[in-house]
Amino acid sequence: MKKRKVFIFTVGIIATSISLALHDTVPTNLTDSLYDYSTYIPWASQGGKYTRSGQSTHIGPRAGVIKWIFEFEGAISGNIAVGKNGQILAACEEGLYCIDPNGILLWIYQTEAELTSSPSLGSDQTTYVGDANGILHAIDPDGNELWTYATGGPIYGAPAVSDNDWIYVSSEDGTLYALDKNGIEQWYFQTNGPGVFDGAILASPTIGLDGSIYTGGFYDSNLLALSPETGDVKWIGDEPAHGSKRTMSHPVVNDNNGMIYQITLNDPNLYAFNPSDGTIRWKTNLLKHEMIEENITSASGWYEPAIGPDGTIYASLDDPYIRAVEPNDGTIKWVAKLENSEGYHLVVDKTGYIYAAGDGGSLYIITPEGQPVASMQNGGKLGYPVIAHDHHLLITYNEVRVAQSKVESISRILSITDEPIVLQWEERLRAIPDVPETPGDEDDGHNKRP
Repeated sequence: MKKRKVFIFTVGIIATSISLALHDTVPTNLTDSLYDYSTYIPWASQGGKYTRSGQSTHIGPRAGVIKWIFEFEGAISGNIAVGKNGQILAACEEGLYCIDPNGILLWIYQTEAELTSSPSLGSDQTTYVGDANGILHAIDPDGNELWTYATGGPIYGAPAVSDNDWIYVSSEDGTLYALDKNGIEQWYFQTNGPGVFDGAILASPTIGLDGSIYTGGFYDSNLLALSPETGDVKWIGDEPAHGSKRTMSHPVVNDNNGMIYQITLNDPNLYAFNPSDGTIRWKTNLLKHEMIEENITSASGWYEPAIGPDGTIYASLDDPYIRAVEPNDGTIKWVAKLENSEGYHLVVDKTGYIYAAGDGGSLYIITPEGQPVASMQNGGKLGYPVIAHDHHLLITYNEVRVAQSKVESISRILSITDEPIVLQWEERLRAIPDVPETPGDEDDGHNKRP
């Protein structure tokens, strides 16, 4: 595997009015950017932290413009990570891309097989990412290969990295592997498959507040808590798995009390598990609410819930609804119906605003009370939103266009930041007027223009 250093033309799109103005240069000095990073990792993996709570420690934009767009040569796999210096890591068909905070390509780590997992970052900024041949790649901050480890099947889930830099990676071969920082296997745990079939793990592993590793097989979909040191089973969640229930999405952990929440395929329930023993504190049927219309609902749970700063759980099924769920008893607090019939990837900022990105190309910003305040629509499939710095959002999308019997694949990262105008992109990006003032603006000086 080789690193390729490439410098390419990037288009920065800055909106100064309702129209867009094109600029052919973007500043490359990181000190001139919007970022003011400390030593922590702003967005280590899918879901932010390895609790995968989907909760950002920053304020997201309430409305804004596209600051820059980065375009890829192949389809983006999974979701992006953001490192200590603001560098953006994105897995693509041809390898791992590293982009600076202004949208300038720094390097590409090329792979023989398509990368199939989201990248994950360790405390030393080593990037871990898996490919379609079942190889886990460890890559240093300059794009050089440190080591590789071969599993028995494609790697779809984002690896998890513990505080002592052990790496936990799941494979379609049905096995969760624990490796030390040098790539040496420490233990493995194998899930069961139906009949003569082997097991499979498609979801990312999650790390609990006590260090426990949470996982579940695609076929054996009971939630499992494993010892991080030995892989021994600490407990099995007490909801029995039934034949059609499947685990596609990872569990998420409340960063304050360790409670675990999970949604599975072919099951309309959101489950809350006690971290001490795996007993169910409550379960809530997400289809049962007066606001939800039966003919457009779905029991498919492809999407992970996200947790707000007050503990509220936000959940999406494969339908146009976002649900806010009370953490104490599982009561549905409110339901917001969005315009498109699709499920949504969810992220919550530090003030409780929800960012919902749909497979159908729509992005919504929603208040903690369930009121949409801004939206964007494009023709592609959006990835997981990332809020890695105040008033700034990064999001990926893939789009396939067919024109005159020719198929064209377009993959991009959009960088969106606050501006005192409505959102607009290719005349299809729109915002709801009277956008509320961003909390804290009067104190921190954000969004003020000369």
